[in-house]
Amino acid sequence: MSMLKKIVWVPLVFCCQILYCQNMFDEAKILMREEQYTDAISLFNKVIMDNPWNFEAWKGICESYSMCGQIDSAQLMAKKSMSYFRGNEELVKFYSNLFWSFEAYEYSAYWYDIVYKMEPSELNRAILVLSYKYSGIDAYKSGQWEKS
Repeated sequence: MSMLKKIVWVPLVFCCQILYCQNMFDEAKILMREEQYTDAISLFNKVIMDNPWNFEAWKGICESYSMCGQIDSAQLMAKKSMSYFRGNEELVKFYSNLFWSFEAYEYSAYWYDIVYKMEPSELNRAILVLSYKYSGIDAYKSGQWEKS
């Protein structure tokens, strides 16, 4: 392949891949609105495999898993996303609120603990304590969370 063809071909392939991923992402969001969460999960997985830096796809897959009642899978994906977005306050807050809204207090406590360390406010502390209390986590009972 000539140099000129490579100069044209590589950006063209890259642009097509981006458009393809965006199209899958948009379709996954539509499926979520239509409450077809299992199908949305499949598309979000494909988007993430093609572009693991797609912030919104991680949020979408975690929310879809939660809506299917697969809270453990949502937590697993949330933790996995942190390998790409370590310390991203917006994403950590999204996960803490997501798990709180599904009454998955143990997972919510995990994420609120991170939020509290990032932003030690009285509100975050209160929510963290409630997450621990509602989940019945031994760390709450023994007061260990205050030491960390």
